[in-house]
Amino acid sequence: MKRALRLAVSLAALGCSDPVGVGRPFKSVDPAWVTTEVAAELDAATGLFNKLWPDSSTLTSSQTAELATGYLALLNAPTSTGDTKSVAQADRGAPIAWTQLGICWRPTFVHSPWARPPDTVPPAVRRYYSAQWSVSLCGADGRAQAAVGIADADASGLLSVDPQAWLLTDSLSGRFSVTGMPSRFTQGLPLPPEQAVAFLFRATGRPIASVPEAYNPVDENFIGQLPPCGAWRIRLDSAISVRGEQSGVQRSIAEFFVRRDPGCFASLVSLWAATEVQPTERWIRYRWTGGGPIDSVSLMLRGPVRFERVTPVTP
Repeated sequence: MKRALRLAVSLAALGCSDPVGVGRPFKSVDPAWVTTEVAAELDAATGLFNKLWPDSSTLTSSQTAELATGYLALLNAPTSTGDTKSVAQADRGAPIAWTQLGICWRPTFVHSPWARPPDTVPPAVRRYYSAQWSVSLCGADGRAQAAVGIADADASGLLSVDPQAWLLTDSLSGRFSVTGMPSRFTQGLPLPPEQAVAFLFRATGRPIASVPEAYNPVDENFIGQLPPCGAWRIRLDSAISVRGEQSGVQRSIAEFFVRRDPGCFASLVSLWAATEVQPTERWIRYRWTGGGPIDSVSLMLRGPVRFERVTPVTP
């Protein structure tokens, strides 16, 4: 599944899992599952989370909608080239009605484990390692067919500009990706955060103490996930005992990562936790647009990149 501007989906062995959210409506969050502070972030009428992005994001949700709409227009232009559409349709396993697509549901902000690369690194590389947005695209029947991934990076040169003019700049490299939604996921990806909350509460019996944050769980090779494939980072009100399925180590933790397992397009959901030992930096290699020598830089990590599937230990 590796290809330009797309990130590989890591695989892992099946573990403590549950078929959640395959072609079902969004699950409302019962206030009894969460703390008072988290309940205040729910829409009183629907029981859904109102906002899934931080106030510190570079782009706003309305700007991501404009960028996703513009990129879709580029894909549908008669002059469009490349295999973006065919690859997305292969992801979906069915045709995509490109000219009938429209933005649906909330955008999802996916946090990056990487600190911001230095300004000496090419803009495309900085965008590649930045946080990402995932914007769902639905057909006329309201079912998700694709998602546009958008780097959370300055887009002032693209906003309020004819998308055809974007082609005259180098601002597209590392900025957009497209993922086809398998037809069984009518609500799109990632797993709705409300279902992640329900899954974690059911597995642990403890109230949820944080609004879910989508997180890019890179694998042991430092390869991350596509924007619609993030895990939900969620904290309980207190630590519980878990056992690592690979290490066999029992420990107490309060923070979990809820994700599809073994990969993005799987129907099962499992609990993961960051391992206790984490790297603090990673050297990457890159080349400037237009050629030139290969350069390298050390990128600092601000979040975990090593994970283990865990199972709660019954007292």
